[in-house]
Amino acid sequence: MNMDHAILAGGSWIAPLLLGLSSSLHCLGMCGGIIGAITMSLPVEVRGNRFALLLHLLALSLGRLCSYTLAGVGAGLLGQGTFGLIGPAAGHQVLQFSAAVVLIMAGIHLSGRFPSLAFLEKIGVPLWSRIEPFWRHLLPLRSPVQGIFLGIVWGWMPCFLVYATLLLSLTMATPLQGGWTMFLFGIGTLPVVMATGFLTGVIMQWRHNIWMRLVVSVFLVVAGILTLPGVA
Repeated sequence: MNMDHAILAGGSWIAPLLLGLSSSLHCLGMCGGIIGAITMSLPVEVRGNRFALLLHLLALSLGRLCSYTLAGVGAGLLGQGTFGLIGPAAGHQVLQFSAAVVLIMAGIHLSGRFPSLAFLEKIGVPLWSRIEPFWRHLLPLRSPVQGIFLGIVWGWMPCFLVYATLLLSLTMATPLQGGWTMFLFGIGTLPVVMATGFLTGVIMQWRHNIWMRLVVSVFLVVAGILTLPGVA
């Protein structure tokens, strides 16, 4: 397989978007609370101006996307190193199989049948404990520029779906592909961050809609199966 086209293999180009959307449905309680607290920290005149509020929310999203993309680049570098140690063919099969397993596990987890996957969030707790003081220092939010930095910090908050996507980034075996995978994941998370007003109600309905969760879960499981070596 040509590694430059690895992101298209087995439908993996859509997997990070699905994982991002899944985080919107799964983590709305936490992320909704975070964005609500950040929004309430804004001056009243900003909250009352839809354009100004949108600008601040976009700044937060830009910061998160930067962190996700940087993490993806790092995962791609690690995957590239793994390929170098055990060989391109074997390395790609090992990492591709690992990513497939993670996608399938994430899909089953989102269906409510595999609740133990949340233990992965503990992986990032030591790092977050060092970064979290910067988060508190950047609040309350007062400007879009500050919002970018706040979003950058937010991007490192422990989340098992972020880690699942990072494992997917490992299979790309290049920094560019790994970064692109995490960028797509970030795009998929935007509904939560941009969930204000009417959209918030819509996404809350999605979160509690068993059929919506089932559809996303099935797509993730299918994407995982298609990612298995030799399937696609």
